[in-house]
Amino acid sequence: MQGARRRRTPSWSIAVIAIASVIYGATLQLDVNGSADRYAEDVGEFQNVIAQWGTAHPTGYPLYSLAGAAFGTVLRAFDVAPTTAASAFSACVAILALLGTYALFRTWRIAPPVAAATTLLLAVAFPFWIHAAIAEVYALLIALIVLMYLIAARWETHRDSRHIYALAFAAGLAVGHHRLALLALPALAIYAGPLIVKAVRERPIRLLATLLSFFAAFLVYLYIPFRVWTGSTWIYGDPGTWDGFWRLVTGREYGWLVRPAADLAVTETALGQAIETLASGLTWPLFTAGAVGLLVAVASRAHRRQAISLGLLALTNVAFSVVYSQAVLLQAALMPAMLAVSLGAGFLAQSIADRGSLARVAVVSALVMGVVAQVLVNAGPVQAITRDPSGRELIEDVVHAGLDRASSRPVVFALWGPDYFALAYAHSVTRELASIDVVDHRADIKALLDDGHDLYVLSPTFYYERRALPWWDRRLGRAFLSSYAAGLVRVSGRPILTEADLPPVASSAPMGESIALRAWHVEPHETDRAWRLALYWQALSPVGRDYSVFVHASDRDVVDGPDAIVAQADSSAPVYGWYPTSRWSPGEIVRDDHVIRAPADRVPKIVSVGMYYQDESGAFHNLGNQVISLPPLR
Repeated sequence: MQGARRRRTPSWSIAVIAIASVIYGATLQLDVNGSADRYAEDVGEFQNVIAQWGTAHPTGYPLYSLAGAAFGTVLRAFDVAPTTAASAFSACVAILALLGTYALFRTWRIAPPVAAATTLLLAVAFPFWIHAAIAEVYALLIALIVLMYLIAARWETHRDSRHIYALAFAAGLAVGHHRLALLALPALAIYAGPLIVKAVRERPIRLLATLLSFFAAFLVYLYIPFRVWTGSTWIYGDPGTWDGFWRLVTGREYGWLVRPAADLAVTETALGQAIETLASGLTWPLFTAGAVGLLVAVASRAHRRQAISLGLLALTNVAFSVVYSQAVLLQAALMPAMLAVSLGAGFLAQSIADRGSLARVAVVSALVMGVVAQVLVNAGPVQAITRDPSGRELIEDVVHAGLDRASSRPVVFALWGPDYFALAYAHSVTRELASIDVVDHRADIKALLDDGHDLYVLSPTFYYERRALPWWDRRLGRAFLSSYAAGLVRVSGRPILTEADLPPVASSAPMGESIALRAWHVEPHETDRAWRLALYWQALSPVGRDYSVFVHASDRDVVDGPDAIVAQADSSAPVYGWYPTSRWSPGEIVRDDHVIRAPADRVPKIVSVGMYYQDESGAFHNLGNQVISLPPLR
């Protein structure tokens, strides 16, 4: 009977793999990241790193970069998209972590159905699920922590002192991969400490071999200078120099974030946030069960040392997140604590299941219902991140803008983040933007302009105070702006447009004494039921006031009241609201783009455009009005 039970046990591990594979595969991020969610802040960077055999931001993540790039290269041989391959790497690593968690449960004599159901409950907790569906480093961190515990557990069972070297090497890999793994070392010392002391006492030379095994794992960092030497197209920082390499490895540029809380009030607030994040990430029932399970296990003899170790792992993880709350994304940084608490829940579930067959059925049923409930709750939020089309839409907008046709040397500027990562991916990996250079805020923009490049900036860039007009003025002396299609702003150190850039039009329309509407161009977009309208303003003389722009579309022959307006695209200032008219130089021509979308029930046929200002009493004053016919939508 016992042999038969052992032969049936692997079916539970296969079930864990199969179920997790279906769940993660159904929500895998397939295309370039477009989500601005905090979970996905670095995803676009890692998509580029894996696709280009590159190196990432501090601390470099060479193990992830190397293993992910190798994995992605294999999948690309089967025509798997690089972005899909990067996400699939996380999914496979996460599944290995789950398989290790199940094996750890079994080593600690947790019954197969209880072990499998508890493992799956961890798998569908939102932080674990999302990190299995996107290109991020935390799935590998958890896998390595689980590996360390699994080696220690097998050492405890088989008493083979060679496990000490495997454990040291795994610890080196984990710490080298992510510094949060340092927090697991005291917990593992509690668990494996007696075995380590015994092994070293028997043969003191083992201490040296153990240290060598630990530090040997850090040789993976040679991958970073190797990729610099071999010419990777995606290298973070300057790791080709000794100082740049250590700056990357030590994370020196993030030193300002790694500071303890300023006072007790901040600490108390951070503690509340950490507990709330930990509990909501797992759900309060699982969090409570895990905490109680660890306490119950400490009181028992069978799992006392394991429970103390896991409790210490959770406590050190929470303490770090509280003291250095500015340095971490709590939802990700607390994943080791979530792992520890989930293992505690397994102890509690087994202690209840041991009370009889009815208790076993009740416990497993409750765990399974918890898995189903979490799938229903978390599937939508996970897909909201992995299916966000913003990155793809940005690439397509820039492609359709035709910058390579408008300029011989176009450069697109985007802030380091999702937009930059998406454009860089299209430039270097898919080659959709191969003819357009992409730079971030570290570029010398004045040198680019002096060298003859035309510079285009994503409109949202100006939202950020540190990248508003004064920032550009400091670098260019004075910044001149003009809009372009697809939400792009052209930036230069001198007026951008000339008379030759104007499209043909019958006549100019004056807007007061100092501004005229010189020309316009309308282009329908059938699939969006919209029109793209480019207005060309000119300053006839110095403009002493800031004017706003109105764009009112109507299905009547004239816009004679609010009821006639079926769509509008007003702006607080020209150029997407970023270029106040008081900055304009006499004679300067400024392009100003707007999008008019047709409502479902009324199709506009004209658009009325002009400028206006609001006086101190709140009254509005229009400066001219030009009616433009809209071409029909097919």
